[in-house]
Amino acid sequence: MRQVKFEQLNSELWQQLERVLDDLDLSKRKRQLAGGEHERLPELYRKTCNHYALAQSRHYSPALEGAQLHSLVLRGHSRLYRRRGAGLWRLLSFIGAEFPRTLRQNARYFWLATALFLLPAMLVDGYCYTIPR
Repeated sequence: MRQVKFEQLNSELWQQLERVLDDLDLSKRKRQLAGGEHERLPELYRKTCNHYALAQSRHYSPALEGAQLHSLVLRGHSRLYRRRGAGLWRLLSFIGAEFPRTLRQNARYFWLATALFLLPAMLVDGYCYTIPR
């Protein structure tokens, strides 16, 4: 496939990825959630990586390969696989808020699992206590 045709077929997808990345960067600065398309980031990133590999293997021009696709792949990678800091803060948040909320939401399953664990133990304990020595 010629480079011009390749660019025509895939340029819309690359523009979508660029818009999503720009929206996410903007939302990060404003501390708001970006709506809608941001959930498609993994799919768009995966397809763009495939296009980047194709462009490299077909030896397309460095302008397409290096400047456009490489920068999109780098931005997408840094967005998807960024390090999340404040590990202690996230742990405290989990212990203080997320775990109790999840436990309350699944209280029935918790009590069922507790009963299924403790009742047989209590039955065996009672049997062992009552048998003659």
